[in-house]
Amino acid sequence: MIRICTDADLPAILEIIGEAAQTCRGPVPLDGWTESYMSELRREVASHVVFWGYEEGGQFLGVMGVQDVADFTLVRHVYVRIPHRNRGISTALLSHLRTLTGKPILISSWKPAT
Repeated sequence: MIRICTDADLPAILEIIGEAAQTCRGPVPLDGWTESYMSELRREVASHVVFWGYEEGGQFLGVMGVQDVADFTLVRHVYVRIPHRNRGISTALLSHLRTLTGKPILISSWKPAT
């Protein structure tokens, strides 16, 4: 199930981002890496980044943060728990986003993505 996240989901979102970020420690520029994301996460929510969660069996397995900016929708985050990668969770989140917006979708990443 994919659903919009609430403030009550912030700890789970933070856990997923933190776990996934461990695998990105090398490619992430030093000025972009922090050990604690909670204050940044709260700032992003306050600046209208909306998080969507992929839930299975009552557990969040992936999250996606999106933000409407001018004439496009920006995907700010897509993270999946490490043991659940390569199961189509990111694809499901991005496909869900396509049903929510008619705007062009831009995806940013720390390194070139395939």
